[in-house]
Amino acid sequence: NNVRGMLGFTGTYKGRKISVMGHGMGIPSCSIYTKELITDFGVKKIIRVGSCGAVLPHVKLRDVVIGMGACTDSKVNRIRFKDHDFAAIADFDMVRNAVDAAKALGVDARVGNLFSADLFYSP
Repeated sequence: NNVRGMLGFTGTYKGRKISVMGHGMGIPSCSIYTKELITDFGVKKIIRVGSCGAVLPHVKLRDVVIGMGACTDSKVNRIRFKDHDFAAIADFDMVRNAVDAAKALGVDARVGNLFSADLFYSP
């Protein structure tokens, strides 16, 4: 497909239907795509893969990070949840499956909380 000019592909993996789609940059862009994937296309689970930075010295370039929860300085959630802060928490089974898959592949994945921002580069 080519929703909003963003390429997306749907196929099967081990007999299960999966889709892969970009979401642009930043929380506002991601919010548009995730909302439409859930409400218009019936998507039940979303795994985001992409770039990130780190504030801890032991997290290095190219490390794999599996998020358990996320907080943000974005105003998007305050708009969505009527002035309430909301820290998104990952589905435990999805986190466990990601950790198990990383171990099976010999990947030393980091697991922890994430911080998301609208700015890609900090001022």
